[in-house]
Amino acid sequence: MFHHVVSFRRSLVLILCTILFLETQADSDICKICTCYSLTTSVNCANRNLQSIPQPIPTNVEYLYLSYNKISRIEKEMFQGLHNLEKLVLGTNNIATIKEGAFTGLSNLNYLYLSYNKISRIEKEIFQGLHNLEKLVLGANNIATIKEGAFTGLSNLNYLYLSYNKISRIEKEMFQGLHNLEKL
Repeated sequence: MFHHVVSFRRSLVLILCTILFLETQADSDICKICTCYSLTTSVNCANRNLQSIPQPIPTNVEYLYLSYNKISRIEKEMFQGLHNLEKLVLGTNNIATIKEGAFTGLSNLNYLYLSYNKISRIEKEIFQGLHNLEKLVLGANNIATIKEGAFTGLSNLNYLYLSYNKISRIEKEMFQGLHNLEKL
């Protein structure tokens, strides 16, 4: 009986290690060009001369750093399936276009950094679904237009940084629903 228990435990450990290895291997393509920490929960792709966001991104990632690259656009559902992602840093790129639905599925994201890019307008509902977002940093872009409803649904947002842009007009409804906003 004792031999069967030990054999079962050994088999279970072997199976779990195999699953962990396969999951890490499946998600490790990004780790060939970026630096991955803590079994890919933190991925640093900063300063890699990237022109697009590398794929696939490990589904267990919590922190993703993509600053100091040449990324010019964020496509629809680019981060789909990254339910654990809490912090996304995309500063100092050439981002001019953010497609509607680009941040779909990032239900746990609480920090989004998009400063020092070439964003000229914030479209309606571009941040849709980011219910846990607390800090949104959009400074030092070329933002001239923010469409009504751009911040709709960001009920947990407490920090919104828009300095060093070209905003000339702010609609009174622009910040409607941002009940937790403390710093603008």
